[in-house]
Amino acid sequence: METIEELGENIARIRKETESNRTELDRYASHSSLTAQKVLSVRKLVASFDDFDAYWGGLPLDEKKMILRSIIKEIRAGNGRVEIDFLF
Repeated sequence: METIEELGENIARIRKETESNRTELDRYASHSSLTAQKVLSVRKLVASFDDFDAYWGGLPLDEKKMILRSIIKEIRAGNGRVEIDFLF
């Protein structure tokens, strides 16, 4: 049988653990939400690639160059390899 003091200590410990668990749950919920947003963004990006070939093929050369220059930082080539560093 527990004393009143022991019961009070156990209740305080349970409250502290409950609060810690709620904080952890909120963190996981936030992470899960961000993950779901990332999945949605990737899906939208993949869907946009379906139309990319038609879009890219219709652009004039100067516009293609402008787009590539706005996203590529550096291109290195040698020894049968090509490395591209993007700005993002």
